[in-house]
Amino acid sequence: MTDNMLHSYSGEAVNWECDELGHLNMRHYMTKVHQARQFFFIHLGLENSFRTDADSTVRVREFTIRYLKESRPGARLSIHTGLLSLSGSKAELVHIMTHFDGTISAAITETVDHIYLRTGQAFNWPTRVRAATKKWRAERPVSTRPRGLPSEDLAPLAPSKRDLENLGAAHIGAGVFQPYELDIFSCVTAQALLGRVTESVGNFYALWPEIHDGLYSGGTTSGALLELRCHIHHHATAGEALELYSAIQSANPYTRQAAHHIVSPVTGQSWASLSASACLFDLEARKLLKTPHEQVEALNALAIPELRA
Repeated sequence: MTDNMLHSYSGEAVNWECDELGHLNMRHYMTKVHQARQFFFIHLGLENSFRTDADSTVRVREFTIRYLKESRPGARLSIHTGLLSLSGSKAELVHIMTHFDGTISAAITETVDHIYLRTGQAFNWPTRVRAATKKWRAERPVSTRPRGLPSEDLAPLAPSKRDLENLGAAHIGAGVFQPYELDIFSCVTAQALLGRVTESVGNFYALWPEIHDGLYSGGTTSGALLELRCHIHHHATAGEALELYSAIQSANPYTRQAAHHIVSPVTGQSWASLSASACLFDLEARKLLKTPHEQVEALNALAIPELRA
């Protein structure tokens, strides 16, 4: 943590935000970051940008999360936010979420755009914001940077529904975006996209065969997310349909990499694409389980690298 990061959120992992794995569901890290982001830009001079009568706002284009320590129900959490860069209409932020004892729970970086709401187009940051940023310039701690995700230098892919089907991606989810998944400007939020993955990934049998194997009975084994990067290609709104397709990218004894693509079944276009690195997790010991060599080989045999996110 650096002194020039703003204390942008304080709260806790509320019980209803936690899932069957016994810890804060991954979407709710972004729910809290949503508040931290707004709090930060309010302190940069955009006091009215998150009100219903706003002319402009800040919208997420992409984000990366690295989960470092579980947040169990009742865990007290804080977020400190700093600015990595700002130019034109774009900014990059870093959010460090910590437990009460200062242990880092998660690190999140975001790329955001300054959006004029009447046109949906990005436009330059005002002078008062550029002047205010000097106080909050920060660097991301090396220990919190992603390790198992594709290089950030690779351009994100946005395959269509047809591409996904032709290349053999697994269909793991479907539905319609609901009003509770929107921000006040009627766009589906980053946390809602993440939530669609977390509620569907259990259907991705190819990635998690052990969870459905009799050898792992008793419900004591699950998959747990370690890192994730999301690129938002189009901003959906309530009433628009979605389908979720997934593909294995690679596996090793400790982690499994997958790509998840959220697409429109109507137009075929990509709403968002996500790269994820996860592990097999022992729910009783609360630790990573190592995957046997034979299972790693079987997972890699199913990989579709062309469908990276």
